[in-house]
Amino acid sequence: MVISTVPDINSNQLLLQETKRRGLSVPIYVTADTWQDTENLYSAGADYVVFPHYLSGEYMSTLLKQLNSNPAATAQERERHLKDLHHHYKSRHKA
Repeated sequence: MVISTVPDINSNQLLLQETKRRGLSVPIYVTADTWQDTENLYSAGADYVVFPHYLSGEYMSTLLKQLNSNPAATAQERERHLKDLHHHYKSRHKA
């Protein structure tokens, strides 16, 4: 499996080309900043392209449907989110 979290179209296209050139038959997941780059990377052979802007919009839509203007559920989700962020970022960036 090949995974690129770098949203640079040129780097990801090179990664796809090099993987093909070496004859590797592995799933390739890359990241894109624009829908045009997403289309180009799929055309270049990516198995899946993570497009954060799109995915975050999808997540927000799902979240809003779940919370449905429920203040208690919103507060609970807020606390869960802050806890997750704290755990993820604070534990990795200790001075």
